[in-house]
Amino acid sequence: MIRNEIIRRALSNGKNVIVDDTNGNPSHIEAVTDIAREFNAKVKIKDFTSVSMEACIERDLARPKPVGQAVIRRTFKQFFAPPAVRKRIA
Repeated sequence: MIRNEIIRRALSNGKNVIVDDTNGNPSHIEAVTDIAREFNAKVKIKDFTSVSMEACIERDLARPKPVGQAVIRRTFKQFFAPPAVRKRIA
C-alpha cells in the first residue's frame, strides 16, 4: 500500500507522522501500528467513534471540501453501526 510506504520513508528519515484517515477497518490500524513498531515510534490513536453519525454529517457541512452525507452514512454503516442499526441507514 502506498500510504504504508510513505509512512516508512518518513519514519526512516526521522520525521513525525500523522495518519489522518478514518481507519474503520482494524487491519489499517494494525498495519500502521506494525510500521511504527519497526521504527520504535510511538502510536497515539484518537478515537472519535463516540461521535454520532448526525454530528459527523453536520460537521462535514462546515468543511471547505465536504465528503458528503452519502459517504458518511456508508462509512458509518460499514464500520461503526451495530447490526440492528445498519438496516435503518440508507
